Amino acid sequence: MPEVLDLTHLSSDSEEPSVSTARNKKKLQAAITTVSEARLRAIVAKLARSLPAAERILLQELVTTKPRQGKTQRIIQRWEVCANCGNEFDMSQDRESGECSYHSGE
Repeated sequence: MPEVLDLTHLSSDSEEPSVSTARNKKKLQAAITTVSEARLRAIVAKLARSLPAAERILLQELVTTKPRQGKTQRIIQRWEVCANCGNEFDMSQDRESGECSYHSGE
């Protein structure tokens, strides 16, 4: 289950919208969908630097480990795009029958 970010300590005298209402949550989701990729990456990086809970969630979602023969596991990006078929795949999951044979996940 994903960890919930505690936003209760934010200043209440701020003019920024509260994320607690359904309407604002819907607007936030729309903003996430339409914001530029560069700005979204900058926001995510800022969250990772400033909120330990966000950093933990991002580590779970974006980073995984891969075993090495006779050595400790190495840390790798979790999501990759296959150079042969162009599909994104999860490096932490075993490949299934019928998936592209180029990204074995091993």
